[in-house]
Amino acid sequence: MPGTRARINRKALAALQRGDWITDDTLPGFKVRRPNRMALYGMSLRLNGRMRWITIGTEAEFTPDEARAEAERIRGLKRQGKDPAAERDRRKAGATLAAVAKRFMTSHVEGKLRPSTGVLYADIMHRMIVPAFAHHRMDAITTADVAAWHDRGRAAPTQANRALAILSSLFNWANDHHLHVGENPCSRVTRFREAAVNRYPSPSDVRRILEAADELATENAISLYFAAASAYSH
Repeated sequence: MPGTRARINRKALAALQRGDWITDDTLPGFKVRRPNRMALYGMSLRLNGRMRWITIGTEAEFTPDEARAEAERIRGLKRQGKDPAAERDRRKAGATLAAVAKRFMTSHVEGKLRPSTGVLYADIMHRMIVPAFAHHRMDAITTADVAAWHDRGRAAPTQANRALAILSSLFNWANDHHLHVGENPCSRVTRFREAAVNRYPSPSDVRRILEAADELATENAISLYFAAASAYSH
């Protein structure tokens, strides 16, 4: 069903295939589509004389009923003469790191990364990142803030570097999803030098190295050529 009109509910969502979309048959403009693995809710509205698509969120963030309630709220804004797109941008600009991190963990980490990687992300996110920046707005966190936070971890440099990499991944994801606009404040923070360990890697070490390279390539944190070289060298 590349494009149908029906009630958007759990049953309809479960049957939605990649490339398909549904226009709700009771709430004008309310739609759900599956551009990739994750279904995406949104509203089509005529604003200032042209049709606009207002993104609501993914199925990982909203149930069909929750997305419907948000769609009704958006229609209400339009009836009041307000611009729903501008209102959405204002709300996103004021999003705290804790709120964005919750969406990042649900939509990206739990949805796309290996379970073992998810455990690592969750541990560092909840133990090191969220306690430090929970109530900071994403757009208010500066390179100086990140550098000072990273420097406090110098006693455990490897762990501090991993935390910095995960925080950087969070900002990249937020930029891709329009939850943060601007330079990634982690990009100019220098990592600690890590002590070399002189031993031959075990088979499990090699497996973890290859898995990490594969996931970093998926997140565009390293190039595919580097990932391939890692696989070839081991």
